[in-house]
Formats: sequence, structure tokens, C-alpha cells
Amino acid sequence: QTETVLRQSLEERVRPILFINEVDRLIKELKYTPQQIQQRFVEIIKEVNHLISLYADPEFKKKWQLDPMSGMVIFGSARDKWGISIPLAQKRGIKFSDIIDAYNKGKEAIEEFATKVAPLHEALLDAVVKFIPNPREAQSYRIPKIWKGDINSEVGKAMLEADPNGPLVYAISFMRVDPKIRRLVATGRIFSGTLRQGDEIWLVNAGKSAKVLQVSIYMGPDREVVDEIPAGNIAAALGLEDARAGETAVAVSLKDKVPPFEKLHYVSEPVVTVAIEPKNPKDLPKLIDALYKLSIEDPTIQVKINQETGEYLLSGMGPLHIEIAVWWLKETFGLEVKTSPPIVVYRETVRAKSQVFEGKSPNKHNKIYISVEPLDEET
Repeated sequence: QTETVLRQSLEERVRPILFINEVDRLIKELKYTPQQIQQRFVEIIKEVNHLISLYADPEFKKKWQLDPMSGMVIFGSARDKWGISIPLAQKRGIKFSDIIDAYNKGKEAIEEFATKVAPLHEALLDAVVKFIPNPREAQSYRIPKIWKGDINSEVGKAMLEADPNGPLVYAISFMRVDPKIRRLVATGRIFSGTLRQGDEIWLVNAGKSAKVLQVSIYMGPDREVVDEIPAGNIAAALGLEDARAGETAVAVSLKDKVPPFEKLHYVSEPVVTVAIEPKNPKDLPKLIDALYKLSIEDPTIQVKINQETGEYLLSGMGPLHIEIAVWWLKETFGLEVKTSPPIVVYRETVRAKSQVFEGKSPNKHNKIYISVEPLDEET
């Protein structure tokens, strides 16, 4: 999966940095020595650099190679919230043995290491600032790869330069339900122009217009409401109820004039299905609305009605996926639900030729005779 995501990113000219996660498992579960940990890092970096050589465009194959000595490789534990690069470790006098000692001392020592010695966010932010290109630089070489329109047009030139004064092009990556107001919020990147509260915009894939009721920018997990957001930023917009992940929103003046970005494709198919119902029957309308919004927020979830039983069926990619969906219903909508064990869908079929049955029309003037038998194997 990591290789698939990296390949897709490189094909879209996204420059990578590397975070080697779960170092805690190398220490606690596998009992690696400092030398073994370093050797494992060398192997991982070599593998990733090989993928960069395979999938990056020729002009980036060497330029984007990961050099751990420069700080573009971070190792740590996301769960324990610590991370460090080689330059930061040298600057702070941290050795692998210090990390192992902290884990040997227990939870409090790890928490102190994560908060005072090697906070994960510091190492990651340091690498982002040093190595990830700014939006204007990145869009100059990414737009010709990810957008199929005319780059010499007014819109194309504006996106190449991330021009905040150009026509609006807003690529929506995902939809989320705000748990406070229980409404859908669109999130995406502004490639050109400026997104403003009150704007009337055109949803290219949906083929309809929408009014932006509110715009906000992310500050950590929270959204900060602002009047407008210029090109190069990740923006959240309220009011785009008909948008879906992969939508391209543009200024109304560009209606039918701008090709959209490529739609998002999901390669995973649901494999587990459960019947779902509210514990309180009065919450059924609320559950129906919540399931509809859940299927928009997570396109890999499928919601159907069993036409034979009237049950609402929730399908996901595994038991954990279903568990997360049920948790989401409770956290976002306050819904307590009951789910069935995983369902195997059965169908009745004809096994042998039946006897002849007689039926009569309602007025008793007509008789109908019927029998059934299985079709041959080829049919």
C-alpha cells in the first residue's frame, strides 16, 4: 500500500520526504540493538530511493533522492508522538541508545522524551519547510501533469503561477461532516483565484452551481473562519452540498470552459455487510440522513436497503471499517445503533422440476397452470 501511494504521488510530481514510523516496535517487540535499527533504516531508505528512481520523472529522479544526513528523513513513533532527524539528533546530542533507554524506563520517560527532547511535529515541520516546495514553485511543474486543459489559456497560466487574482479553480479532495453543525464541509486546494464567502461557484462534475456560505482554513484539527482564502492554500467551504470527493469547482464565468481535474478512483471494494438499525426506533429518520452523509464522507462505504426485508445494509472493507463507521455515527450524530453479525446473502433457486400448480383469476373465469424447472448448466 505504501508503495502504491508513493508511486501515485511521484507520478503526479509530488516531492516526498520520509517518516519511518513504528520505531517503538523495533525496540519493544523485536528487541533490536542500535546497530540493527540503523541497518533497518538504511534498507528502508534504499528501497524508497529505488522507487523514486523508478517512478519519478527523469528531471526529478536524482534531485528527489532522500539524503538522511540533510534532514529529509525522520524516524520515530506517531503513537508515542516523538520523531527526530539526523541533523536534529546531532544538534541535541541524541543517540539511539538514549531512545532505547527511554523505552526501558517506561511510559513516563517516553512521554518526557516526546515532549521535551524530540517532539514529532518539530522534526516534520523542519523537513517540510526545508524540502517541500511552496505552492507557486510546485504548481509550475505539477499543473501540466495533473490537469488536461490548455496551460497557455488564462486559467492555465493562473494555475501555473498560483495567481490569487486569477479565475477561481478549487479542487475538492474530500467531504466531511462537521460534528457541531452536522453539515457537509468541502475541503480542497485552491490552484488559482481566491475563494470568498458568498461566492457563487460552478461544480463541474455535478453540473450545477452552489453558493459558498462560509470559508475557513485549518489550524491543526480545527477550522478558523475567514472572509477569503487565496490560491496555494487548503481551504474548507460550507454550502457545497452537491460536491463530492474529486470535484472541481470554478468561477461561474468559467462554466463549460474548464476541464476538471481527474476524478478520484477507489480500488477497494466492500467485503463485509451488516444490517444496521437504531436502538430507538424514533431515530430511524436520523439514521437514514446520517448513513447518507457517511457514504459521502467515506466513498468506500456502501449503504443499501434490502428490498426483501426492508433492512438497511452497511458494507465496508472489513470488520474494523464497520466498527469505525458505527463509532462515527455515535460521535457525529449521537446515534446508538445495533448491527447484525456479518451477513452472507442467500438466494433461492430451483433445484428440480416441480409439479404443476393451478391458479385462478380473481373473477374465477380463467385458470392458469404453471410449473418450474432448472435451466441447463450452460444457460
